[in-house]
Amino acid sequence: TFALDPPRHATLLATFENTLAKLQTQPLHPTLVQVARASGRIMETLLDTVPVERERAWAHQCNTSHQRLVQLCDELEADFAKLGTPASRDAEARKDKEAEEEVANLSHELEGTGTAKQMRDSQAQRLDRLTKDHGDV
Repeated sequence: TFALDPPRHATLLATFENTLAKLQTQPLHPTLVQVARASGRIMETLLDTVPVERERAWAHQCNTSHQRLVQLCDELEADFAKLGTPASRDAEARKDKEAEEEVANLSHELEGTGTAKQMRDSQAQRLDRLTKDHGDV
């Protein structure tokens, strides 16, 4: 399931601060440091090249979205579990099929014996007789 096997990005979010700490330990090439100083900026490590606050806000937003996704997946899994086991769903499907077959058999039986047709014809005759008698009165 999703909750038991989190995607790779979840690991990236969990290790975000460690990644920033690693960037702090990686010095820039001396030429880049000199170019930065010449333009009035102080850049000595890879972390100095990253807009940290903006990236932290983005990581926080991603983490919040990820937590909500995990919650929704857990709810979906719980709701699905309420539907029963695969065996119980198969048994229910078999019962549904048996009921459909029984209805079809009864329908064919009614059509085959002509009972439904006889009932309809009898009711039509009664209606005709009542209509005629009403007209005579």
